Amino acid sequence: QILYDALREEARAFDSLVPAEYAIAVAERLYRALMAITSITASTFREEGFRDRRERARLLGSFGRNLAHELRNRLSTAESALHLLANTGPAVTPEMRERMLRMLGNTLQRIKGVADDVHALAIAQGSEETAQGRRLSLRALVDEAVSELRGLAAEKGVRIEGPDDVPDVQVDATRVELALINLIGNAVKYSDPAKPERWVRLAIGRDEDGFWRITVADNGVGIPEPMQDDVFEQFVRAHPNVADGTGLGLAIAREAVEQMGGRIWLE
Repeated sequence: QILYDALREEARAFDSLVPAEYAIAVAERLYRALMAITSITASTFREEGFRDRRERARLLGSFGRNLAHELRNRLSTAESALHLLANTGPAVTPEMRERMLRMLGNTLQRIKGVADDVHALAIAQGSEETAQGRRLSLRALVDEAVSELRGLAAEKGVRIEGPDDVPDVQVDATRVELALINLIGNAVKYSDPAKPERWVRLAIGRDEDGFWRITVADNGVGIPEPMQDDVFEQFVRAHPNVADGTGLGLAIAREAVEQMGGRIWLE
């Protein structure tokens, strides 16, 4: 609008090779074209936003049902344990009470794990304003993630091998940390006790497209081929009998990576 108004004011002073009326007519056509493009773009964004909100509502409903099912099962276990503990009759032996107390403690730990995973997922799916901005060195984040999981790795007899030459680049600390903790933690949890040596190896390199690639490899129990396409979906668990979990870890890692414009995949 500013340029068009300026053109109308200055058109009379143009050289005779460009008649003022012609210049103004061309400007008017360009102006109308820009207005049409603006209107179409705005309406398209509104339609896309509506579809995106509807899809998010559908996914949120599915997530809520799955989460309610998960919590209901665990609370039922806790309720059963409490019921037995409240029974003071002779049928409840001290050994049984001890077993129920352990079961109750484990169940509460698992419920806390669900809450922690949901919180992490909320951060990973959060807006640009709330989940971005804190930037730290990738080298420092890798060191922190490995240090945090060394205790769990020692319990499982797993050796974590970190890369020697981590680049000192600034990255989105919240999302990179979420992805690293979940990927390394899963590799440790699902180690193969039948193997004499159990390891998790990290490697970092630069791809041809300029992205940094972080690889977390392990010699654990692996993931069955039929499940490999779905392993990054919420509540998908390949080995529920091997270790406790909610099935949210890899979904959190995927959300974190995709929020940064990256990709995550399994080989």
